[in-house]
Amino acid sequence: MFPFPFSFVAPTASGLADIDNVYSMEFDGTDDYIYTPSPSLGITNTWSVSTWVKTADKTSDGGSFRGWFATGGWNTTLDFKISVRSDNGYASVWESGNEKIVGTSDITDNNWYNVVLTKTASDLTLFVNGVQQATVSNSSTWAFNNIYIGAGGQSTNITGAGMWNGNIDELAIFDYALDADQIDEIYNATSSGKTADLSTMATPPVAWY
Repeated sequence: MFPFPFSFVAPTASGLADIDNVYSMEFDGTDDYIYTPSPSLGITNTWSVSTWVKTADKTSDGGSFRGWFATGGWNTTLDFKISVRSDNGYASVWESGNEKIVGTSDITDNNWYNVVLTKTASDLTLFVNGVQQATVSNSSTWAFNNIYIGAGGQSTNITGAGMWNGNIDELAIFDYALDADQIDEIYNATSSGKTADLSTMATPPVAWY
């Protein structure tokens, strides 16, 4: 994460301002996680989640996924994961234990990726590094409470398989669906030692970790 307070800097070529950022949340893949027993953010049917993620060793536990964000308890609500298939990793989103959408770009260890999921009234759309991966129909709603970072929503027995092994940064939740241009702005405003200042967006996120 980054230190506060921060000073405003001029917008980048992407249209968004950037700020200094040399920090991130680091997880050991065993028992590190962050849990926020927050009240509902008031989000139901239209939203977006943007995150920067980096895996240290996505297959080290021999499991089939590593979870980095969830709301609710284990296998009861929304989970963001790296799904491991034949040693390749793909961004995916699960609902109540069922995979709903999966990306096509391989997520390799020790590299940062910007993963964005948008939700309209009828569809889920997944982006990786500004590139649209897939869109599926989905009309489910979520309250965005009981937020887990680094644990894939495991509300009990939080240890071992499925824990995030690596880094997570700039996890932002929006109460509207970002469009492709906004996603590009977030991705392109981030460079070595800098990250997009999401507070300078026309409509900032409702939560930003």
